[in-house]
Amino acid sequence: NCPNAHHAVLLPGTRVAVAASTGNSASHNNVLVYDLGQGSREVCRYALKGAHGLVWDEARQRLYAAGMHSTKDGYGALLTLSLKDWDSASPSFKLEKEVFTTKYPTAFHDLQSVDANRLVVACRSAWFYNVNSGTLTEIPHFSQYQKIKSLNYNVSTGQCWYTAAANREPEPTKDTSTRILCYTEDINGRTIHRKGEIPQDVYKVRVINY
Repeated sequence: NCPNAHHAVLLPGTRVAVAASTGNSASHNNVLVYDLGQGSREVCRYALKGAHGLVWDEARQRLYAAGMHSTKDGYGALLTLSLKDWDSASPSFKLEKEVFTTKYPTAFHDLQSVDANRLVVACRSAWFYNVNSGTLTEIPHFSQYQKIKSLNYNVSTGQCWYTAAANREPEPTKDTSTRILCYTEDINGRTIHRKGEIPQDVYKVRVINY
């Protein structure tokens, strides 16, 4: 069982990585790897506080993992992990790079691939991450947001669908979900072109077809 699972991606072979986010057990705050060919047995793990997002880069053979920095309390961190002894019975990860925000103390909540060289990472504001240079570039449209939970951006069309947690009645302190789905074609400005009300709480949304 994977506690507080937030994201899962397939890795080479019959293995899958799952982001196990915050909690009190020994398995929380980890990227956990299970082998589906061995009855979903856990084969390795990598510590990542507040693990939330995962992207597997097949071309580079790298796993990108978003969560919180281990020592800089509260700041979002993005890890680049390579595979070690992957074909053996004792696979593991090697940390290749770690970047983190310095502008806002916030954990990263969502991570998605944009194109061959960029990811988008989000929570308080949102950022393009260049995997070649290792740099984060803030996206202007999202600087007004405190807690973006999901962000879907199509670089070819400029379309962007996203959700941001909202405090509201009857739970004014609720900060993990929303009932509003936002759409913009203006990531460099503040225009929201469309808002849709969802009849129930949602945490993340994903676009299947644009």
